[in-house]
Amino acid sequence: MIVTRTSQELHKLLQSFILDVFTEQPDDLVDFAASYFSKLNTSRKPIHSSSTPSTQEEDDFYCSESLSLPSDRFKRPSYQQNHRLYLRRDSVAGEVYEPVNSNCVSAQRFYPKSEDARKRLENVIGNIFIFKSCGKDQINMMLDAMYERVVYQEETIIRQGDAGDNFYIIDEGEFEVLFETNGAQEKLGRLKGPGSFGELALMYNCPRSATIRACTPGVLWVLDRKSFRRILVDTTERKRRHYETLLERIPVLSQLTAYERTSLADALTTSVYRDEECIIRQDDPADCLYFIESGIVEISIRDSKDRSKVKVISTAGPGEYFGELALVNKTKRGASVHAKGGQVTCAVLEVNAFERLLGPCKGLMQRNMKTYEEERKCLGIREMPPKPGN
Repeated sequence: MIVTRTSQELHKLLQSFILDVFTEQPDDLVDFAASYFSKLNTSRKPIHSSSTPSTQEEDDFYCSESLSLPSDRFKRPSYQQNHRLYLRRDSVAGEVYEPVNSNCVSAQRFYPKSEDARKRLENVIGNIFIFKSCGKDQINMMLDAMYERVVYQEETIIRQGDAGDNFYIIDEGEFEVLFETNGAQEKLGRLKGPGSFGELALMYNCPRSATIRACTPGVLWVLDRKSFRRILVDTTERKRRHYETLLERIPVLSQLTAYERTSLADALTTSVYRDEECIIRQDDPADCLYFIESGIVEISIRDSKDRSKVKVISTAGPGEYFGELALVNKTKRGASVHAKGGQVTCAVLEVNAFERLLGPCKGLMQRNMKTYEEERKCLGIREMPPKPGN
């Protein structure tokens, strides 16, 4: 249908525009919007061309290859090397990131590196909060796009007040964090590997909050601003699509509109559980709702009189959900849930998001509770405690 296609295109267009509004934080929103859509309209056809040759502006993201040579690892870079290293494109209002075409990041930016270097970088990236939702493909894109930069002692890497241009991972060396106030410079601490810095200014498009200077000769791995943002947008879009597909298969969510389903997808996080690991424990406070992505879970209840006796109520698999009863009733958990027969992956919705996003589905969930109560009675298990106030 035309309406459906138009709605999808509008959602996609506004998603990209809103992302740029939050990252660029323009003083004049109307002027920014006019500039954004004007540039988007002008650049639509060239962007869709797959044969557009590389420009000098794109090449300026690449560092000097000689910096990667072992003999040069701790030599002070020449003027030509520094000039090329620091040349970069200024921030452009209306810069559009297409999640569908984001694989072009790895094609445009690829810097060979050893397997050992990739493993070191992957370990660091895996411990950075903003990248925890990245899949293997996105992490590989990030690794491909990072280039090595050799730094010398006393070199300033980022300067307080400057615009954010790159994200850095420390491979070798130590770096001091300096903060200037009222003309005086204060040392806030030191950074060393494995570690990273520079992501906040890129995420929020704010000036650098401190100066970072090399205390020793060292080696950094650098990811430019454009690649950084493309990969994050791609990760967000892939996550949304994955969860939307999952949610569409769950009948209880059929009453949600497309917009509500997208909002729900954005609120979900992924948790992985080992075989036999306890996901929910009976009598614990209710804090989350779980949607099963893969694997099987076993739902069991301890006897109220003899706590050593455990009765298995049922099992659940992909496309099913659990944990909603205590959230709807505002009671403690009425059963325990364990991963069974292997690893289990769940999409998790926290209680606050449950209250905010699943209002239209509560009635259906409450009807499903009657079936659950009948199963409990058949097993000779006491009824669940009533909702407080009833």
